Amino acid sequence: MRTTSRFARRSAFVRYASVAYVAVVLYASLYPLTSWRTPSHELLWVRLGEWPRYYTYSDVFLNVLAYAPLGLLLTLMLRTRLPAMGAATLAVLLGLAVSFGMEILQAWVPARVPSALDIFCNGVGALIGAWIGLAVAEPMLEDGVLSRWRHARLVAGGRADVGLTLLGLWLFTQLNAAPGLFATGDVKALLDLTPAASYSPRVYIALEAAVTGAGLLAVSGLAGSIAHGRALTLLVPVVAIALILKSLACAFLFNPGQPFLWATPGAGIGLVIGTAASILVLRGRPRLRAFVGLAALAVAVLLLNLAPDNPYLDETLQVWRHGHFWSFTGTTAVVSMLWPAAAAIFLLWSLSRLPSERTH
Repeated sequence: MRTTSRFARRSAFVRYASVAYVAVVLYASLYPLTSWRTPSHELLWVRLGEWPRYYTYSDVFLNVLAYAPLGLLLTLMLRTRLPAMGAATLAVLLGLAVSFGMEILQAWVPARVPSALDIFCNGVGALIGAWIGLAVAEPMLEDGVLSRWRHARLVAGGRADVGLTLLGLWLFTQLNAAPGLFATGDVKALLDLTPAASYSPRVYIALEAAVTGAGLLAVSGLAGSIAHGRALTLLVPVVAIALILKSLACAFLFNPGQPFLWATPGAGIGLVIGTAASILVLRGRPRLRAFVGLAALAVAVLLLNLAPDNPYLDETLQVWRHGHFWSFTGTTAVVSMLWPAAAAIFLLWSLSRLPSERTH
């Protein structure tokens, strides 16, 4: 008898998260998406048919790790229509197909080298993710742990699923190696913006505190716009995970590892102020939360792009471990740059919907 996840049937979150994660994988695989060329087909098949001469254990680990969430999400998504083993098998095959397609396309990008080892590692990652989808996550969903929580804490309908997906992407932006805490939407280099003030420690600390606090308040507004009742039950774990991910990024992406590189005086002040402001705002109605979140988002992006460069931070960034983290750091930077625009559109949509919405 075929069984499917009741949570997956009621919620589009798994589908949205799957699409978002596939988009991230595609961009990371083809990064930097420049200087495309027509490859030698003979050389391409030679590279795919031989064991690479140079590889590192970190490359192997990252290739496995990158496709594990894909296998998990695809398995959960396919469980709505297929039996357990059928969903897991198809998820692994789709993961392999995506990996093979990306390795083929990498031949057109001079900075990337196609490798059969990458396909194998990606397939192993998809298999691990599919196994987790069957052995751990799916029973949790089907038993109603997450579905009951969603029913009790979030608004009904697809808007909550989009909001959860955006919160997941915001967590991904915290893996960006730039130490600024909760800072997203940096387009200074893209638009060649001029700082509004010259650098001084006092000015920089004040601006960093404002960006951190406003960034936290923006996420609080987004989370609060899809929650009802005790919205802190959604926000607290999201912020805790964000701090953990930021620490992991600083530990692994810098040499030597500096897990608390983000914990500057400005970030600390902003974290305290943003937390206090978020607690106050989340006591209001969802429409107020969305409005404050949108305003805070605009302030955070504006201040981030008008802030002067920190020369001491520039020296710190010289010890970035680019190398095999090159495409990963580039992808997190792009997602971080685009996230405020997506969040702003969502919050505007929420403001247009909230007056007529009814909660459970």
